[in-house]
Amino acid sequence: MLLRCKKLATAFHRQTLTNTEGGTDQEQFRVEACFDRTETTGTVWLGLTVGCARCHAHKYDAITQREYYQLFSVFNDGDENTVAVPKSEQEVAAYAEQKATYDSQVASLNDQLKAAQENYAAAFVVWQEESKATLAAAATHPVELHSLTETTGPPHNTSRWRFACEFVCHTP
Repeated sequence: MLLRCKKLATAFHRQTLTNTEGGTDQEQFRVEACFDRTETTGTVWLGLTVGCARCHAHKYDAITQREYYQLFSVFNDGDENTVAVPKSEQEVAAYAEQKATYDSQVASLNDQLKAAQENYAAAFVVWQEESKATLAAAATHPVELHSLTETTGPPHNTSRWRFACEFVCHTP
């Protein structure tokens, strides 16, 4: 029960500005919500009016502008999502049942993943060694690139290469 109360206590900061109408700038409302949370936290939990520090700092203010934006960053770094919170004991029990089913499915998938990793572990080591050998061979025999400015080009139609280079390099 205590864990559930802690999760519900965070809902205090979720009761903030929202706007879901079409044509609105969602980022603007997200940032405004962060400002609202910062100022609400300052007022309710710190017992301070921190609104002035949003724009400037006064010599005798309890909080500087830097400190205001440090507090703001706490709320700005959070992921926003909408979660339906169970409100009755029946909803909590249904959620617990669904979560148990979900956790069981995740555990089953993790077991399958571990089994596949174990099955392919030897093949992975072989592939890794082959790749290292291929890379080592490539390092000893690097690919030679053809320069477009050389007069000796590929055996087929050297004049075409020279013309392309002169056109690209000397076009004003």
